[in-house]
Amino acid sequence: MSPKTTTRHVDAVRAKLRQIPLSVWTGVIGSASILINLLIAPEQWTSPWITVVGLAHVACLIAVPKRVLLTWAFYLPLYLIVAFVPDARITAFVLIAPLMAGIVAYLGHPRAAAWGGLLITFAGSIDPLNGIYLPENLLALMIWAILLATAVLTGKTLHQLSRQRRELIDRWRKDVEQRRENLAQSLHDSVAASLTSIVMRSEALNLRQDLDPQISEELGEIADQARLSMSEVRGLLRVLSEDAPAREPQPEAPLSRQCTDTAKLLRAHGFLVEVRTEQPGGELNANKLVVLRQVLSELSTNVIKYAEPGSTVLLQLTETDNELSLEISNAVRTGAQLPNLASGLGLAALSQLAAGVNGRVSTHSNGQQWSSILRLPYSSSRSSSSP
Repeated sequence: MSPKTTTRHVDAVRAKLRQIPLSVWTGVIGSASILINLLIAPEQWTSPWITVVGLAHVACLIAVPKRVLLTWAFYLPLYLIVAFVPDARITAFVLIAPLMAGIVAYLGHPRAAAWGGLLITFAGSIDPLNGIYLPENLLALMIWAILLATAVLTGKTLHQLSRQRRELIDRWRKDVEQRRENLAQSLHDSVAASLTSIVMRSEALNLRQDLDPQISEELGEIADQARLSMSEVRGLLRVLSEDAPAREPQPEAPLSRQCTDTAKLLRAHGFLVEVRTEQPGGELNANKLVVLRQVLSELSTNVIKYAEPGSTVLLQLTETDNELSLEISNAVRTGAQLPNLASGLGLAALSQLAAGVNGRVSTHSNGQQWSSILRLPYSSSRSSSSP
């Protein structure tokens, strides 16, 4: 087996071990120490109370990772019973005390562990049942105090290291997320915007009647290549967005606002916009508003590219009992062709988008006038008829 394979196996084992809860580890260690103690020194099993106290110790070790202070408060009186009642004591019970103190400190409560350690140190050095209320063996007291202090300090140190590791991981994740967001924003603002400009300018130039056919063909190829590159950039942006953490969704603009914004955009490009809308009797849900925004964006860009400059654009919104119909009509520029919409999505893609919310998109043209119609299911609170 190669060193790389061995390293991978070791890393896999470590990853699986990290998935085991701390309560399982502490429970196993406590149970094993008690069993080993009884196997090595069975003569210490002098009372049935040892079984009860042993089960209580194991229960404390299992519970302490989940209920730290509550379990610690229960364990301290339990230790006093072990310290003052010889019939309920075995060596393993005494050695579990530093383990409990270290776990409490490791779980973020070093002060509670220190105060409890002082109580355990003092209780382990006296014998009230025999009239000994003060420590007599100073050497044993010092050894016991050093053992407990070492356990508390070790737990506190491990807690600090664990916290620093979590903070470093959090900072690293935030840094990666920020870099991903900056990259996506840069791609969107610079590359995608530039490619869109190349597509629109090359196609607009291609509409000129005095162009050489070879130049016209080259311009078409430039537009197609830029559109393909823009599609790849959008795919990359989609990957970056999927990897990024979920954000609070922004509410979509209502129906009337989207129609108003579309009309303003078209007027800003020199078109005369005639808006005919009915006051809607209900509301579109969020998913349908998203589809409406995307379809309006594509259709309005299509108008800007292919409509006769300065012509009239009709934006008409009608409502029936169960359907909302939005129509955009414009005069076609002389010599213009409409193989695809501005983004290269095409009618099929827009129809699929609308079908996701049970809607549909249709277009028709008589050679001079081009109309695009979006129909969406609509729950209205009033009845009306289409004009």
